[in-house]
Amino acid sequence: MFIIKKVVLSSIAALVSLIIIFLVGYVSINGVPYKKTQAAKQIKAYLITKKNYTEDEIYSIKGSVSKSSICRYGAEVTFNDEIGYPYEYGVCNDGEIHQQGYTSTTPKHLDDN
Repeated sequence: MFIIKKVVLSSIAALVSLIIIFLVGYVSINGVPYKKTQAAKQIKAYLITKKNYTEDEIYSIKGSVSKSSICRYGAEVTFNDEIGYPYEYGVCNDGEIHQQGYTSTTPKHLDDN
């Protein structure tokens, strides 16, 4: 009986360890979903309040994560007049939002920062 309990406890401990390793790996690659959602909300507010875009001009905003340690979370923004050419914005450690990239060869929405 003691041996069975020991085997069961060892199996549970191994399973818990594997789950923790999986979760740590997932978060290190994909980021924390909540933080991606928060970054998307911050960037939307930035575009509307600071850059004077209307909600109708924004086609989509999708939270993202980068390998950068300075601007780890951000969002991919697509504007209605450039569907298929997303712009990348990052929320940096200092709280500032910066446009970090774009895919269009003739971008219409370049930030001056």
